[in-house]
Amino acid sequence: MRNALPVVALLAAGLVTASTASAAPAEPASELPRTVSSTTTPVPGELRVPDGQDLVLTARVEQGAQVYTCAGGAWALLEPAAVLRSGGTVVLHTKGPQWISPADGSAVTGTAVASVPVTGAVPQLLLKSTANRGTGLFGSVDYIQRLNTNGGVAPAGQCTEGALQAVPYYAEYRFYEAST
Repeated sequence: MRNALPVVALLAAGLVTASTASAAPAEPASELPRTVSSTTTPVPGELRVPDGQDLVLTARVEQGAQVYTCAGGAWALLEPAAVLRSGGTVVLHTKGPQWISPADGSAVTGTAVASVPVTGAVPQLLLKSTANRGTGLFGSVDYIQRLNTNGGVAPAGQCTEGALQAVPYYAEYRFYEAST
């Protein structure tokens, strides 16, 4: 990419789309099938949050990509780059993985603690917070679920060292904090 800004910032600003950020044409995220779900959607046992957690926010990918880079002749995940939305709430999702609230500056960074494979899509995940910033929306988030995934799988085949490929994806993210 010609611009040094993180891909998620470009997505959020509407300067690129998941398909234009890629080195080769990809299916636009807007054409990926969306799985309709709610907080009552069954969650695989491995991805359930511990007791004592309350749901803070459910947000869905409005526009997003899993960005891969070519390293050593193979595609490797560089970063997610997505804009999530829940009503009027916007969330930026980027490398870390990290979720940021542009409204209040709060953020949560997480690490995967459980994964469930999905055919033809990035896996569903349970992530645990490793760092929080601020006192806003994400200031006390403990767990994040990535559910109902579609797309985002690493490109197949050989690649040119340093090449980037943004692969559109869809997912639903749920954020939890300790019950008060």
